[in-house]
Amino acid sequence: MAHFILEIGIEEMPARFLNSLQQEIIDLFNKNLKEKKINFSSVQSYASPRRIIVEIEDLALVQDKEVVEIIGPPLKIAKTTEGGLTKAGEGFAKSQGVRPEDLYEVDTPRGKYIAVKKETGGEKTSQILSQICPQIISSLSFPKKMRWADSFTFGRPIRWLLALLEKEIISFELADLQSSNLTFGHRVMGSGPFTVESSRKFKEILQQQGKVIFDAQERVKIIQEQANKLAAQVGGSIVWKDSLLEEVSFLTEYPKPVLGKFEDKFLDLPEEVLLTSMETHQKSFGVKDKKGKLLPYFLTVINLEPKNLSIVQKGWERVLKARLEDAKFFWQVDLKSSFSIWLEKLNKVTFLEPLGYMGDKVKRLERLASWIGEKLIPENKEDLKRAALLCKCDLVSEMVGEFPELEGIMGGIYARKKGEKEFVATSIYEHYLPKGQKGLPSSKGGALLSLIDKMDNLVGCFGLKIIPTGASDPYGLRRAALGIIQLILHFQLRISLTELMEEVYRQYQEQGIKFKVSQKELFASLEEFLGQRLKYFWQDKGYATRIVEATLGAGFDDIYNAFLRLEALKEFSQEEYFEPAVLTFKRVANIIQKQAGTDEFFSEIKEEFLQEKEEKELFSKIKTIGTDLDEALSKENYKYIFGLLLEIKPFIDSFFDKVMVMVEDENLRKNRLTLLQYLTNRLRVVADFAALQV
Repeated sequence: MAHFILEIGIEEMPARFLNSLQQEIIDLFNKNLKEKKINFSSVQSYASPRRIIVEIEDLALVQDKEVVEIIGPPLKIAKTTEGGLTKAGEGFAKSQGVRPEDLYEVDTPRGKYIAVKKETGGEKTSQILSQICPQIISSLSFPKKMRWADSFTFGRPIRWLLALLEKEIISFELADLQSSNLTFGHRVMGSGPFTVESSRKFKEILQQQGKVIFDAQERVKIIQEQANKLAAQVGGSIVWKDSLLEEVSFLTEYPKPVLGKFEDKFLDLPEEVLLTSMETHQKSFGVKDKKGKLLPYFLTVINLEPKNLSIVQKGWERVLKARLEDAKFFWQVDLKSSFSIWLEKLNKVTFLEPLGYMGDKVKRLERLASWIGEKLIPENKEDLKRAALLCKCDLVSEMVGEFPELEGIMGGIYARKKGEKEFVATSIYEHYLPKGQKGLPSSKGGALLSLIDKMDNLVGCFGLKIIPTGASDPYGLRRAALGIIQLILHFQLRISLTELMEEVYRQYQEQGIKFKVSQKELFASLEEFLGQRLKYFWQDKGYATRIVEATLGAGFDDIYNAFLRLEALKEFSQEEYFEPAVLTFKRVANIIQKQAGTDEFFSEIKEEFLQEKEEKELFSKIKTIGTDLDEALSKENYKYIFGLLLEIKPFIDSFFDKVMVMVEDENLRKNRLTLLQYLTNRLRVVADFAALQV
């Protein structure tokens, strides 16, 4: 069994591309090798700014052989009546590279055909690798690509290609480059080129001579270990942020943590401002003391072992100081301003041109806060209105102008500084959550303000026919919909989506906003959009697709109610009697679905037309459990409801066994359909059984 190494040498690749590239190239090699029937034990990938590496262990040197039967044309087309081959038969033999006498007849469900047995496989792995390597490299996906070398596209220009199967160079050409056994190391500390005689020597040469730590996990380990030691020297600990740590690991090939210092006066700034300055703009980490307060230090990671560390350290300190000086100036200017001034400025900040200004938006949010506050937190309704009015003010602040990542956060900080109530400040601070990798709000005020803000965005955009298509979603509407779902489920908010949409729509109409679609069309498309987001959300949580679809089919206007039904249906689906029960309920639903839109129903079940014993017993059972069912529905005890449905099942089965529904007698037929329709309506309250596949 052999060892294979592929290295794609590139100009510096953006860090955000690399993690997904590692997994994608692993998946592609796994897929291609299995399709080509080449045995191997594992495929691994490593990435750094200047290279993507693939390592395959225990690779078979020869493709597996197998004998396959290839079916040709029908016998009547392939052979003459005398038994000789027709042109079609001769053509088949020629296309398969066999002699005419190698052909034979086979019986198939479609009749007699001619066929041939051929041995496939046995090709050398080296030959196959020379074919699939350029195909895989060319098929790698990127958010953005560069074009060069006669229109070849890739994330960044490719500068060298190394491909070794043990000592053998796997030869292929791509982007005007020929694969070889040459690699290049760290730009400064070991540039190379280096000749790699064997794939098994590659890692050693790259690390020892090229000074490249090729494994991102190893780079993370080095960064953490060295950084923690540096922080301990000043009595602190690093404020680790996983996403930034991953990014930094993909920005370096030889990571070297450096501890820098800044002046104590900057500690007067809010912690959020300091960390944003370090993390977002300098790719650096903060340092905290044992009490959790920031210390006047920061930790950055450079990409080499410097000759003079103090010079590098001072350079980073100088850059951060300039950034913090700006932040301190913005902070002081903003503290001298007022919310009333900022509210005036919002009247000149465009929200979305056809939807007016931010000043218009906060007025809508204020009225929406009053409406939703009355329903869900009447004791804090006025405070929620105040938070809604002020929540966008920081958009015109100096600080958010410089640090847009702090929108909402600075609004909450300024509200606290300017004497607003804690409820108001916290609600503003959290009203963009959930956002990106940041979690959910901690307060109900923040959750409700976020909810109405996101629904306002959705209704406004859908009213203008701005609906996400494909990967395009410039206004973050998918994130907004997902945020609404998360907020409702986490805080167990009992609110009708339809009522919320209607109220948001009414606020737009009162401001004279003209939409491009009717209210009916807007609501239909937005409801479908939210339903799809909810479906994907629950599927990602591990719920079976059929369970999710059956739950949503019964309605999701109250998302938390739908979640309770989902949980009960999931538990019900794990019982041994689930599938027989579903088949029974589905049969009822299918009959009514088929008759939908006809006049084959009475307005109510007429007892005088119940003739057979089984239909009388079914009607009696429905009436018997009706009160229990209504009470269980009012208490949302869906587990108990599924138990009640199981009690009905034998009566439904007997009904179908003994009673003909579609009889000629119009009164009997309509009454029986009405009975099943009534039953379907009761079933549909908990799940759409017609959507279940069993």
